[in-house]
Amino acid sequence: MHFLFFAKNIDIFELKSRPFFSLAILPASFTNNFIACFISRIFSMKKLSLVDGSGFLFRAWYAFPPMINAKGQNQNVIYGSIRMMLKLLFEQPEYFVICWDSPVKTKRKEKYEAYKANRTKLEDEFKAQIPLVMELVSELGIPTVTAPGYEADDSIGTLATLHQQNPDLLIQVFSSDKDLKQLLAPNLIVTDPLKHITTKIPDFEKEFGFAPVSIVDYLALIGDAADNVKGVAGIGPKKASDLIKKYGTIEQIYTHLDEIQGEIKEKLIN
Repeated sequence: MHFLFFAKNIDIFELKSRPFFSLAILPASFTNNFIACFISRIFSMKKLSLVDGSGFLFRAWYAFPPMINAKGQNQNVIYGSIRMMLKLLFEQPEYFVICWDSPVKTKRKEKYEAYKANRTKLEDEFKAQIPLVMELVSELGIPTVTAPGYEADDSIGTLATLHQQNPDLLIQVFSSDKDLKQLLAPNLIVTDPLKHITTKIPDFEKEFGFAPVSIVDYLALIGDAADNVKGVAGIGPKKASDLIKKYGTIEQIYTHLDEIQGEIKEKLIN
């Protein structure tokens, strides 16, 4: 089942206003703790941008051709990811945070050993550029969060949930991870930087026919090949959507299993 592991020890994340910038205080266990923000735009709502930095690394690796420097080193990930991040900064959000995947074994992997086991091994040319990107981001004064044992979207989910109740804050998540759409709220939108599509609650409900929070159960039914998560064999998007619309959650589907007839019931059982 797809779900966010909410990263621990982020709950003291606090935004504090300054004349020309803002400073967010994070636990000492995180790297690059200082949050630098930028000159505020004159809007009624301030903006918090939460960026899936690890996703940007992969996107740059596949989107940009090899860029070999004088030492024979490929720099396409460095160039591509920094370029994409700076583009977001030029929008001048009041608060800006880049979240990274943890370099150590994640909680997801501990719970499900086959998680992402179908992915090919990362190439050395790609891995060699990651610390250089992180160092450059730090030198630029861009805030980052790395929570040991958690992925970038876990940190994004934690920060988004903590600040979602602030009526004066618009939260924009930048990620191609469809799981993060479960966070959608009146003041939270999700932008896929690869497809250049921004999703709001009405957009999601029009596409799926159920509330954003139920995307977790929907993906659990159909599976996710990208993460090597097996769904229910024989249950596709249409039937999964129908089941979620009627019952809401996986738990409720199995609670009312006696109401479901025919081969769908058999597939759910087997």
